[in-house]
Amino acid sequence: MNLTFLPTFAAPPYPEYIAAIVEGGVKSVETAGRSPEAYMPALKAAGIKVIHKCTSVRHSLKAERIGCDAVSIDG
Repeated sequence: MNLTFLPTFAAPPYPEYIAAIVEGGVKSVETAGRSPEAYMPALKAAGIKVIHKCTSVRHSLKAERIGCDAVSIDG
């Protein structure tokens, strides 16, 4: 499952997306865009593996700090 957090004027219903992912039994999520930090507790509590797409070492280190299981480096 891919979930992209993009800067917008009207935020999509991300909490509802997370709830659907959890309820649907998804085992892994690849996140992109902004940091998934706000949603990590719900994802990790459901046992979901989180892979975050990063474009820099700085973003990769932050992903590690917030508990992502892996990173995908995009150039």
